[in-house]
Amino acid sequence: PRHNTICTKCPIHVKMFNGDSKYCVKFMEDVYDIQNKTEIYGIICNIMSKIQDDEVLDKEIVVEITDNNIPTFEFFDLPGIRTYPPKLAAKTTNLCKKYLADKNSIILCVIPATTTRLTSCQSIALIKETGNDKNCILALTMSDRLQLVNIEDLLIKRIIRKSDELKYLNFAGYVAVVNRI
Repeated sequence: PRHNTICTKCPIHVKMFNGDSKYCVKFMEDVYDIQNKTEIYGIICNIMSKIQDDEVLDKEIVVEITDNNIPTFEFFDLPGIRTYPPKLAAKTTNLCKKYLADKNSIILCVIPATTTRLTSCQSIALIKETGNDKNCILALTMSDRLQLVNIEDLLIKRIIRKSDELKYLNFAGYVAVVNRI
């Protein structure tokens, strides 16, 4: 889901398989067998809209996509880490720790490129704490929102691994994402 308010209120587990087209979304006891994969987005948004804005659930929405010419692959999209109120901060931090416990995961840590210091990012601290930095790719989103004056420090030096912020990070890679232009 995408929105200017909090919209990912529980983990989304996407499972992709190669084969004859078949699509399904599962959440708790509800199962939605879908004919057209374009319906998946609406179903996920509908499920999320029923979860209160001040709540984060640990129950997963499972999306199964079987289609021709796609790789067998699975991934999780987690709610962002909240820093307040304390209840949601603890809930989102514990949820991340649960998924970071799988040492076989490849982690895509999504941080806005406009973040002035990576050393203040709680998600990076959790990745370091769990010893998963070698399995992590840092995705710097909204790089198109940077000002010319700070592109070198906040984007280029990070991508080419020359930023002093990366001194203690052993991430597998760094990538910039342009969101709007």
